[in-house]
Amino acid sequence: MEKPDSNGYVNITWPSKNIPHGGIFHTRVREYSTNQQEFLKLLLEESRLTAAQRRKSAYSLRQNEIKEPPPVRENVRTFRPRTSCRRSLSAIRASGVFEIDS
Repeated sequence: MEKPDSNGYVNITWPSKNIPHGGIFHTRVREYSTNQQEFLKLLLEESRLTAAQRRKSAYSLRQNEIKEPPPVRENVRTFRPRTSCRRSLSAIRASGVFEIDS
């Protein structure tokens, strides 16, 4: 076991020039400044946009208009049929939907 230096690091000569220290799957972690972190977040967010979304955002930036928030949409419950099988005439009459006036 090697002894650490004054900073607490153990200096070992790495056996390979092609593979970085730590191996292929354990690369060094880069520490970014806050400006670089914000810039990278912005780049990732823009890369997720479609071409139409990019054109729309570029157009709105050129127009210098204040964008209004979209209207609030209400959640409307949809009712789906409970079964997809055919119903008998007696089941339809029992449900009260089909009533014959006589």
